[in-house]
Amino acid sequence: MPAGRCGKRARHGAAGVAVRDRAVRSLFVLAEAESAAGNSFASSFFAYKARAAARGEAVAPEQLRDWSLTPKAAAELDLARAVLTTALIERKGGAAAAGAEAQVMFDCWLARTEQGTGGDRAGGCRTRFWEAIGGMQSAGASE
Repeated sequence: MPAGRCGKRARHGAAGVAVRDRAVRSLFVLAEAESAAGNSFASSFFAYKARAAARGEAVAPEQLRDWSLTPKAAAELDLARAVLTTALIERKGGAAAAGAEAQVMFDCWLARTEQGTGGDRAGGCRTRFWEAIGGMQSAGASE
């Protein structure tokens, strides 16, 4: 399992705690879905990240170098990660919930792409990722 980028404790105000809790729930939902699908690796991966986030650790988007991807998938995910990290750095308070969703969906897209499940499972994560990025950009523009 990739080590993930969990580490320092994040500082959260009341709104930050709500966003963190949303991310934790989303990660546990993904862990349960992967378990039900018989994918123990992905289930463990999402549960690991959920537990780290629940402890208040900063959990960063996954690094592509830690995953086995085709060149085409790597290029698409590299662009998506760059967009995500830029949006997370620039986000305003109202975009925090969308940022949490975008990061969870990025990790989902990445894990499902590496697993070769592709199709609807990875595509659903990809679609939700780009929707969340749009939500971050809309929230940032209105602030």
